[in-house]
Amino acid sequence: MITVTIAGVDRTSSIDWQSLAIQQVATSEVDTASFKIKLYGTKTYQPSIGEEVLILDDATAIFGGTIVRISNSVEAGGLTNLNIECASHERTLDRYLAAREIQNKDIFYCLNTLVAEFVNRTKKVIASMEDSETWTNEDGSTTQNTTAGQYILETQSEKFTATAGNTATARCERSLDLTVFDSGLASDSDDWITFWYYVDNPNNFASLRLRLTIDAAGTYTNYYETTISSTPRTGWNQAKIAKSAFTETGAPAWASITYLQIQATAGAGGTVNVSVDDIRLISADTGFTQQGVRDASRTLGSVKFNYEQMSQAVKQIAEAVAYEWYINAYRDINLYEPSGNPAPFSLTDTSQNFVWNSLELDDDLTNIRNQVYVRGGEYEGSSVTESKTADGQQLHFPTPYKMKDVSVTVATVAKTVGVDNLNDPADYDCLYNYMEKTLKFKSATKPSSGQVVAITGTPMIPVIIKKYDATSVAQYGVFEHLIVDKSIITLQGGRDRAAAELSAYRNEITEGSFETTTSGLIAGQTISINITARGISDTYRIKSINFQAKSPSEFTYKVRLVTTRTFGIIEYLLDALKKDRKQIDLNDFEVTDLVQDIRETITITDVWTEMPRNTISEEATVEEVTQDNLDFGYEWVLGPYVPTDIATDKKRVFITNGGRLI
Repeated sequence: MITVTIAGVDRTSSIDWQSLAIQQVATSEVDTASFKIKLYGTKTYQPSIGEEVLILDDATAIFGGTIVRISNSVEAGGLTNLNIECASHERTLDRYLAAREIQNKDIFYCLNTLVAEFVNRTKKVIASMEDSETWTNEDGSTTQNTTAGQYILETQSEKFTATAGNTATARCERSLDLTVFDSGLASDSDDWITFWYYVDNPNNFASLRLRLTIDAAGTYTNYYETTISSTPRTGWNQAKIAKSAFTETGAPAWASITYLQIQATAGAGGTVNVSVDDIRLISADTGFTQQGVRDASRTLGSVKFNYEQMSQAVKQIAEAVAYEWYINAYRDINLYEPSGNPAPFSLTDTSQNFVWNSLELDDDLTNIRNQVYVRGGEYEGSSVTESKTADGQQLHFPTPYKMKDVSVTVATVAKTVGVDNLNDPADYDCLYNYMEKTLKFKSATKPSSGQVVAITGTPMIPVIIKKYDATSVAQYGVFEHLIVDKSIITLQGGRDRAAAELSAYRNEITEGSFETTTSGLIAGQTISINITARGISDTYRIKSINFQAKSPSEFTYKVRLVTTRTFGIIEYLLDALKKDRKQIDLNDFEVTDLVQDIRETITITDVWTEMPRNTISEEATVEEVTQDNLDFGYEWVLGPYVPTDIATDKKRVFITNGGRLI
């Protein structure tokens, strides 16, 4: 059964099943999915860019990612097609860059530090187990744990020691509002509470309980609670629990948590030590987890990330120990030894689980590497003294290495030492040039003939490692390879990198492919092929799988195989780009100048208000002149004449035929 959900809603019925295709690739490359949605009649659903897509093959999630492109096309008759392209969560992870240097920590610590600091930014720390918090013992034995490898972030965890059949319990006062993240965004019931717990003896582990209460100290009446009782792995385990999955007692409130309580319980078999670290609230919409990180207790000499995309940072950690990694459909990082991820079935003469004539295998010797040189950066050696005998003319005295904290004596007399090109030579007896590896005297202060110049300092020694695989050299001859990476600043880091390269490339590569309709395969798994009729008996890694829907409910799978990693052009180009970053030296005290672009929208509205009209008063004097008829009783006179009063003076100028009578 094929199921496609978009933004959490089952949209399988909207998908043109014949168009559904998935390409699943092991490790650092991005998985892709594509399909069509046809729009006609009542079929009007249209997804949006950035929405999350989950594809299930029966109960197995085979793809998880986001929609990255939607194109619109029209067929004859006006039928609209939406062509949807999706990229897996490796692309989502690459929204973030890592800039960090970590030395002498195990893989668990390195990965969790990267995810906590650079990826899960929508978060709230519930408990860090550092000195800023006080854990009060309630029963059993509880203590801070600073043992290397037994804390997952910063400098310590809290250890709970429970004897057979008993508990170890402690509480910590916290004032927390878990309805909002640190950023101010709201947190809903689907968001996750995650924490790490380290178990020394899983056989003696019975349970681990986390309780969040709103009560006073030592009172547990209103609280949320979750209990882990499944058998853990030896070492680190990560728990991920949705807030909605916590059981409620009384009337607790996520907005007003006052105390945390942790309780470890041992089984009847004996004592168990459980160390808990890094309890935090993260967003279910954007958060990444690491429950699939397995067998990651190996210590790395050094890892350095110079503003690298997160997938490349994870890849660097994986390469250091010859591990593989991927992100599953639910945004969980999986890191594992290649042989530790077996396929659910194998191919044999009688298995009938693949198309019998589709299996092809090719051997390739071109990428073999069995003698590896690693040229890394520099590490601080122990303080040394280089002694030179002066000839009376010599002004410059070279040192074999760049040296820090330089002091100088001439004939056992201490001299003042400045920094060349920085300090004034007149103020010092001599100057040291770090880049030129040279001590410089002035003519006035140069040592006399026969005097011993003793230069003491901390040498910066280059990391140079040579490692080879004797078995591979004996079988194929020498194939040398050089790795240049200035981010490697310890000898152990160089040894780890060389060993990983040899592990991956010491033997010839066999590539192959086959087709099947049997579900359950995932890129990165190892599959055993034993076909006596063709003389094939070996274990291969699944490099990629192409899923093509053959019906609304069934896929055909085209599987590509390899005995070890194939150095494809994509990986080559990514490594070429990454090399430039590896030449950047990160300062321990680097500070990022944060320039944040804040965009605001201002809405301006015109409002017209009718005000009372102004009343204007005016006075007008009107005079009326009445022209009377000729027989109105007037006395007619010769003109010109102007009446003295219009009302009483009846004299008027006599007019005839329209003109005055003169």
